[in-house]
Amino acid sequence: MKKLLVFVFMATSIAGISQSNEEMKCIEKNKIEYNGEVIKLKRAIELSEGVSEVAMRDFKSLRLAKLRIIANSLLIPSFLGIGIIEISEGEDKESIAYSFLFAAGSTLDLLNSRNQKSILTKSGVEAYNNAIQNN
Repeated sequence: MKKLLVFVFMATSIAGISQSNEEMKCIEKNKIEYNGEVIKLKRAIELSEGVSEVAMRDFKSLRLAKLRIIANSLLIPSFLGIGIIEISEGEDKESIAYSFLFAAGSTLDLLNSRNQKSILTKSGVEAYNNAIQNN
C-alpha cells in the first residue's frame, strides 16, 4: 500500500513539473529557455507553430532583426573605411559626408535592431505562454 501511495505521489508530482516546463522563459534579454535548456530561434518557431500565431510572427521578426544586426555590423566599418579612403585621396567633401552619414544611419539602425530584438523575444515568449495557458 505504501509503495502504491509513493508511486501515485511521484506520478502526480512529475506530471505537475512537466506541465510547468511547457512554458518558455526569457533569460538574459535575448535567450529563450524551454524545458530547462536554452533553445535556438528555429526551435522556438517550431514550438509556436499551431500554438500561437502571434508568437510565431514575433520569432520570425526576431530572425529578421538578427539579420539586420549582422548586416549593419558589416556596413558600419565599410562606410567608415570608404570615408577614410576618400579623405586620404582628397575626394570632394560631399562624397566624404555621404560615407559618414551612411555609417551614422547604420549605427542608429543597429542600436534600434538590438532594442527590437529584446522586445520581440519578450513578446514572443509571453504570447506563447498565454496561448499555452488558454488551451
